[in-house]
Amino acid sequence: MESTIINSKVIKELEYKNRIDIKNLYIGKDVEEIGAEAFSLCHNLESIEVDDNNKRFGSFNSNCIVDLKTGALILGCKNTVIPNSVSLIAPFAFCGQINLESIRIPSNITKVCSYAFDGCLNAKTLVIDEGLVEINENAFRGCLSLEVIKIPSTINKIEKFAFGYSREYCLSKLFDTNGKSINYQLSDLEKGPLNIKEIHFNLEKSCVMKICDFNELFCVNLITQSHDLLIICKDRTIIFEKIN
Repeated sequence: MESTIINSKVIKELEYKNRIDIKNLYIGKDVEEIGAEAFSLCHNLESIEVDDNNKRFGSFNSNCIVDLKTGALILGCKNTVIPNSVSLIAPFAFCGQINLESIRIPSNITKVCSYAFDGCLNAKTLVIDEGLVEINENAFRGCLSLEVIKIPSTINKIEKFAFGYSREYCLSKLFDTNGKSINYQLSDLEKGPLNIKEIHFNLEKSCVMKICDFNELFCVNLITQSHDLLIICKDRTIIFEKIN
């Protein structure tokens, strides 16, 4: 199994962005710095390993890169198992991982940073265990296939556009596994993420967001302008149903 081996002291910002040829990544012992979005949009990434003698980064046999200094997971792929030692998902950590079919945030994670799961097109479910406190803006932007989202009681902050996306983003930055641009009908994009069927809130007190806030969270006018969507609030679950 051929690997892309990198052992330069500094991996620059955006240096390997959109390298769809990288499937197996090996970070050598001499790497001391990894710039922002260094491996974003590497859609075909399957395995990630960090040399055991690297003093700044680790992988914990979990197919990821963890910054040992900050405790942040800075790069993941479809086969990542989030280690127990990680406390936050860094910006762009899973950016463009279109082979992810489901996302689970374990209880040791307290924060999902902006753009962490940006463009994970084929993820249908998002399950967040008790423990997560904060979801930053655009954290799940472009997750167009999401159908079910489960939000724990520990959440106290969900920033705007957390599950949103823009037409310009979809048209210019998303690629399939062969590196070809994905074509979307503008009318579909304007309607918003209508694949979302259920949002479950495990809350003892008040709802973590008001209904009117959904426009900002999803970056679409689901509430005010949709004429073919029925929104039902029952048993702490918000269900979106299409009207025939």
